[in-house]
Amino acid sequence: MKILIVEDDPLLVRIYSVRLKEEGFDVDIAADGNEALEAIKKQVPGLIILDLLMPRKDGFSFLDEFNTLNLNPRPPILVLTNLDKPEDAAKAKQLGVQDFVVKGDTNMDAILAKIKALMGK
Repeated sequence: MKILIVEDDPLLVRIYSVRLKEEGFDVDIAADGNEALEAIKKQVPGLIILDLLMPRKDGFSFLDEFNTLNLNPRPPILVLTNLDKPEDAAKAKQLGVQDFVVKGDTNMDAILAKIKALMGK
């Protein structure tokens, strides 16, 4: 199953993608919300991992536009961000995010468990 990683930090992209590929997932990468929307228009992933703080089009702006696409089925979205305020999590969930994780509060094993749960594995 394909996972789209929307993240502008090259080190995190490498960490996430290597581990996900080891687990058997296909991985696409987008460095910001604009690239993510273009990737989704070409092929809808099974899950989206989304950072909120990115250049050009941030995660919240991406979600606003993503919600107009009327995808069926709609892929689940896991936010991995450095934003740690409850209002950021509430806003993301209001925009349709299934799970919200602060990067500094987790590890790759916990992220992988959340991904598998969201994908029904």
